[in-house]
Amino acid sequence: MPPESVASIASLPITSYEDTQQMLRAYKKKKREIAKLKETIFRLETEFLTMKQNQTLVEEELTSTKKKLSKSEKNLKLAQKRE
Repeated sequence: MPPESVASIASLPITSYEDTQQMLRAYKKKKREIAKLKETIFRLETEFLTMKQNQTLVEEELTSTKKKLSKSEKNLKLAQKRE
């Protein structure tokens, strides 16, 4: 090993067993928190995409309804002119 590596290893703090266990518990807690956040993000993204799809369907239905209304209005005007 190069001397720099030995020096950097030697400068690492020596931790006790309790410190190590505490760090391990903190790590596991953070890991659980991150997993929960990922689940929440996934759920929100899924909900968003579902809402977006529903919006698209509603917009298509609205467009179709507007076309039907326009056609009905034209037919009504023609019928009124014939009278």
